[in-house]
Amino acid sequence: MRVDAVTSPVAYGAAALLGAVLGSFANVCILRIPAGKSIVRPASHCYQCLRPVAWYDNLPVVSYVWLRGRCRHCQTVFSPRYLLVEVATALLLAAIYHLCLVLLWVSDPVELRLARFSVYSFFAVTLVVITFIDLDHKKIPDKITYPGIPFFLVCALLLGDRAWYDSALGVLVGYGVVRAISDCFYWLTRREGMGYGDGKLL
Repeated sequence: MRVDAVTSPVAYGAAALLGAVLGSFANVCILRIPAGKSIVRPASHCYQCLRPVAWYDNLPVVSYVWLRGRCRHCQTVFSPRYLLVEVATALLLAAIYHLCLVLLWVSDPVELRLARFSVYSFFAVTLVVITFIDLDHKKIPDKITYPGIPFFLVCALLLGDRAWYDSALGVLVGYGVVRAISDCFYWLTRREGMGYGDGKLL
């Protein structure tokens, strides 16, 4: 890939478009994972009238703006947070693209920089999902953190940006510090002050 292709507006636009699509999927995860529902089935639908959302009404950002945040059928108003998550994730992935392919690691092969962009983007979207679930429910689901810990640890090792012992130390310290604070608070007050979910996240 040529340098001008990497830095072209089209490349940044593609990264932002990918972010908007993943932001739309993040909205599904934010809504369904805490409820114990599948993130695959059923297809997107209005939770008021239960009518399926057509593909042309499910385009990230565009459909929300076009329909003014309402269901086409029953006119139920959808939360503006759907739009916020899609736009924020689009901007986030554009920024990650700039970081991975233009700003840092410029001497590395483009393929390796694209691999970093893929991993970092997936990690960022995971954090977006966790953030909004935590805001809504004050918990971080184990079904995200438990598979995420080994998955992103392996990704870090494959990318080669960190030595294995640095990653392993991060796992131990990240969980250990939060666990120690949480346990000490409980021993002193007999009340839970911090859940272990924050440690698993770290």
